[in-house]
Amino acid sequence: MRLLLTVICISLFPFTFLLGQVPFFKTHHLFSSASNINVHATYQSSNGFIWLATNNGLYKYDGTEVLKVEQPDSIELQRVTVLNENEHGFYVGTENGYVLEIDKEGLSLVANYPIEGAITDILTFDNRIIVSTGGNGLFWLDEKTKTASPVDLELLDRFIYDMELDQYSRLWVGTDNGINVFSPNGLNHEITTNNGLNDKIVTCLQWNKSGFMLIGTQSDGLYKSNMDFDISKFFTPQNSWEFGTVEDVVSIDQRIWVSTNRSGVLEMADIAEPYFRQYTISDNLLNNQSKHLMLDREGSVWVSFNKPDIQSFNLVFEFIENHEGYNWNDLYSISADFNGNLWFSNADGLFKHDVTFTGFHTVQQYLADIDPASNR
Repeated sequence: MRLLLTVICISLFPFTFLLGQVPFFKTHHLFSSASNINVHATYQSSNGFIWLATNNGLYKYDGTEVLKVEQPDSIELQRVTVLNENEHGFYVGTENGYVLEIDKEGLSLVANYPIEGAITDILTFDNRIIVSTGGNGLFWLDEKTKTASPVDLELLDRFIYDMELDQYSRLWVGTDNGINVFSPNGLNHEITTNNGLNDKIVTCLQWNKSGFMLIGTQSDGLYKSNMDFDISKFFTPQNSWEFGTVEDVVSIDQRIWVSTNRSGVLEMADIAEPYFRQYTISDNLLNNQSKHLMLDREGSVWVSFNKPDIQSFNLVFEFIENHEGYNWNDLYSISADFNGNLWFSNADGLFKHDVTFTGFHTVQQYLADIDPASNR
């Protein structure tokens, strides 16, 4: 696939902190402005394709072509709001309440009738498919009977923006009035303005593998919670938040990217000396009203703007000229192993960059004085 080959060549180094570097924002021209098709969100499936949630249904992008996914003739498919793949299947939610599954034939209905309210997320919780809505709470989906039934859990509010699972398989539900955290055994913990949040409207949630939950809010920025529900706010300049609503967040370890509804994309680093940087149209971002973020398997972030075009950027570097005397200008090949180590060959032999160290100080030479272009 051309998409993966394009991205992988700039994504194979470990995620070292090259803070202060402005990323290169690559624009993907997907639809003409005359088409009136806008991309709301992107998702990379396990087979590597990029899927596009639009106001005109679902599309598949392979890096070269954009293809419309066939939908059932019996329904009017409005704006796609949710894309999520899990162990049960690859699910699609829409603004008019339909839940569908992607199969070889296109899209098929999971529930025969729409749920009242826009679908905001689809997850697997307690070995069942659970769906959240904007205004009508939570629903269980039964694929055998193709029906949806309300979930009997006490919610802080029935308008739900996002759901996320943590390392203990607890379900975090972000609502208009704080967060519910449900355990599979039925326990319910509440996070509100009474115990840690300054803004009760929780717009997005994202589990970080470092062991905490990222919490985006409508007007007070980004928080994090550990697994004991100790809440703290992320560093911002002057300790104030003036960037608008947190639309989405993605992270790798301590590096975090935030999309906002009026201030572009923000980069934060939760390290000893907190780091904060803002990327806007002055940095070649397509629009300061950024929406959805997606981290792909090659280490690039994709940004949707509810516009015909989307952008992607790599997290580490743009171009390597030389380092420690090694010649990077005439490479025969470059690849990565399963441990993330980078291997490259040139006229001087075969070299390995070890990811267990930072920087290029650990480049090791193998097979010296052997011409990589020969058959030896």
